[in-house]
Amino acid sequence: MSTVSIKDNSRIEATTLAPVKDIVAAVSDRSIARLSQEGLLVFPQSIQDSPDLDECQMVLEKDSGGYRSGNLMGYLGYQDEQLVIDSRFASSAGDFFLQYMMYRVLNIPNLSSLSIQSDLSTRLFQFHVFMFPYCLRGALRQGIYRTYIQHKYNDSHIRGRIDIPRHITTNIPFTGNIAYDVRELTADNPLTQLIRHTMEYIALQPYGSTLLGNIRKEVRYIIECTPSYRRANRSTVLEYNLRHPVNHAYFTQYRMLQQLCIIILSNQRHAFNGQENRLHGILFDGSWLWEEYVDSLIGDSFFHPRNKLKEGKQHLFEGGTGPIYPDFISRSKQHPIIADAKYKPISNIHKEDYWQILAYMYRFDSKLGIFLYPDAKQTSRKELHMLQGTTFHGNVKARKDIIVAKLGLSIPDTAVDYADFISRMSPCEKAFRTGLLNTFNTY
Repeated sequence: MSTVSIKDNSRIEATTLAPVKDIVAAVSDRSIARLSQEGLLVFPQSIQDSPDLDECQMVLEKDSGGYRSGNLMGYLGYQDEQLVIDSRFASSAGDFFLQYMMYRVLNIPNLSSLSIQSDLSTRLFQFHVFMFPYCLRGALRQGIYRTYIQHKYNDSHIRGRIDIPRHITTNIPFTGNIAYDVRELTADNPLTQLIRHTMEYIALQPYGSTLLGNIRKEVRYIIECTPSYRRANRSTVLEYNLRHPVNHAYFTQYRMLQQLCIIILSNQRHAFNGQENRLHGILFDGSWLWEEYVDSLIGDSFFHPRNKLKEGKQHLFEGGTGPIYPDFISRSKQHPIIADAKYKPISNIHKEDYWQILAYMYRFDSKLGIFLYPDAKQTSRKELHMLQGTTFHGNVKARKDIIVAKLGLSIPDTAVDYADFISRMSPCEKAFRTGLLNTFNTY
């Protein structure tokens, strides 16, 4: 088994990736949209959920004799090769920052406490199991999945097509019942049965009660919707879902949930040990994770429009033209402040980012815009003053009333374990919030 670990937003030499050449060949210069269609799990659950994760983004992009990684993090496997993409803040002790963001955003338990000694195969399998509550919640927000099922009845209240052969076999001598078939729209179908079987499987795991305890309402709802559940039918249900992927135009969230359930029920740990002859794995968009994590820190002071849920949509022009979703808009009516969460390094915040935040500032009549980014150094703040005038007239000078600030959150990169990381992270988060409040006061 060949395993290589790299970091996001980094340049990697071709020789470093030589042991996983088949994975590199499978993902390099191929869009994440294409890889997602081929079965690779990418969070958030669709490309449209994340404005920063465009469908042309790549896991690895060729770059003058080497490769460059982007904002995607996670695990990839292909035959006997494994590629781990850590956050750039990972240390030799582990990628505690990625685990911490997943806990804050997705409520995924700390994997290091469960599997720090486990091999990559087991950890990847656990990732899929721990993503189940999040995916189930997302799917049920769209409502329970219903589909037409052919049901067979034998009673006196005929409301469908009479099944003459079954009627003769069942109801001779005649007792008043009629055998008939009805095509009904029901929530008790192969997909919800698959979800129910997955819940029952997880409940038997050591961490199952804790995991399902966080989604009691959803679990109870699925149980109520699947009265025909039988443990003996698991193989049949699994086989049906393998042959019938969800392609419904409305129930889009159920596609990834179906994929997760199939992986979990197939107990595909063997697939991550080199027996699977196709690319597989799970990837997380760092931009989306970072934005949602920042919201957990500053949500009491900012509105957070969400493109994913179509919440808080704003427009550039009258008549509903030009829909936009700024990351954060301060709750102050008198002096609105625009904040933009950027997961990428501060050196990669360039002209397009400036144009975007200035456009938002102009739209909301804001005098202050802030980039919020993670930093390996001490929490710091830098201010940029917009210029006025032109070099042609020789009257270029800084405006004091239009400011774009950069505020970094220091990420500990020397923690010895996850508990140590959390203890170091707490004062960093406090300093970050203090720096944000000081920016407000200055403004």
